[in-house]
Amino acid sequence: FCKQYEPQLAEADLGLPIRLTSDLNIHVDRSTLSATYKQMLDDLQTAAVLLPATVSVKTRPSKAAVYAMLAKVYLQMGDYANSFKYADSCLNLQHELQDLNELNLTASFPFTMFNKEVIFHATLYSSAGMTQSNALVSEELYQQYENDDLRKIAYFKTSGDRYTFKGSFAGSAILFGGITTAELFLIRAESNVRLKNIAAGKADLLNVLTNRYRNNNIVLGLDNQQQLLAKIKEERREELVFRGIRWSDIRRYNIFDKDNIKIIRNLNGQAFELKPMDKRFVFPFPKAAIDLGGYENN
Repeated sequence: FCKQYEPQLAEADLGLPIRLTSDLNIHVDRSTLSATYKQMLDDLQTAAVLLPATVSVKTRPSKAAVYAMLAKVYLQMGDYANSFKYADSCLNLQHELQDLNELNLTASFPFTMFNKEVIFHATLYSSAGMTQSNALVSEELYQQYENDDLRKIAYFKTSGDRYTFKGSFAGSAILFGGITTAELFLIRAESNVRLKNIAAGKADLLNVLTNRYRNNNIVLGLDNQQQLLAKIKEERREELVFRGIRWSDIRRYNIFDKDNIKIIRNLNGQAFELKPMDKRFVFPFPKAAIDLGGYENN
């Protein structure tokens, strides 16, 4: 419901109404985007002090989960020093990866709930259009996975030229929306590469891919910053598919990197296009919020 965070514009761009009291009679105006992000960061820092390092039940928050969320927020802000710092702090507490060579990849749902990669378990609310029987995966995305990339089997079910998603870490058709160690390795990799720590970033990326490729056999002959960054972006799309993350990635890539990614969907012979920098990359406020709260809409 807000624009992509840009440091030079965040003090002027509209944020969310930040309600800090339970008194519903107190009207809360929309804050600035800067204040919205500051509140998120402050809340997470407060939580980090109060929570245990790790938990036995992964639906409960932990320090590792808080550090992971801080890394995600700072990455979205383009603050790569802090996204590295908190990704590193998280991985110091929890760092195990699942070797896909050890799983039954042809199973209906290859991943188990609360598997060792999960830092915090959450699921996504989705409409009927996003169910396994209805949400078709594009040919372009499916073919992006190399043949020795086991995610091509673990994540997708094929039927002729139709591809559907089966790789939820919720262990069912319910879509996983939590946080995993693989995501944090990719965040630390991207942060390092953007900070020109090329060898460290490459090592983290290679660590993830070694656990994703057949017989752990992967060669990553990339040492150029821009090529490695492009590869990390590609791997974020492939690793984090169907987790509600791609939208925010496209927004930040288009702002910070000028990647000019556009979204095209074809329906009954008609193409619908969302161009880079389109105002529709920001959701409108719900009508009830406008009517009852009097908020300025996007």
